[in-house]
Amino acid sequence: YVLYSIAKNVVSPSTVYFGRNLHQIFMLAYSQVDGNVRRKLEEMLKTWREPVPGSLSTTPVFPHSSTQTIVDSLNKLQTG
Repeated sequence: YVLYSIAKNVVSPSTVYFGRNLHQIFMLAYSQVDGNVRRKLEEMLKTWREPVPGSLSTTPVFPHSSTQTIVDSLNKLQTG
């Protein structure tokens, strides 16, 4: 349980590495899956914009600057 808690609350190193290419990785995956998986990806994106559940931190998993570009791209796809 302690290891699980530490891994879940020490997200910074992994978010830094993934955050660098988050938009490209997300959009590539999104473009290659069906509607059901797209909805799951959209749900996952929402969790990235919130703090880790149960964490004392109020900061989101990924900075909004990293996830907002994805939100903007999805909005363009859905309206265009």
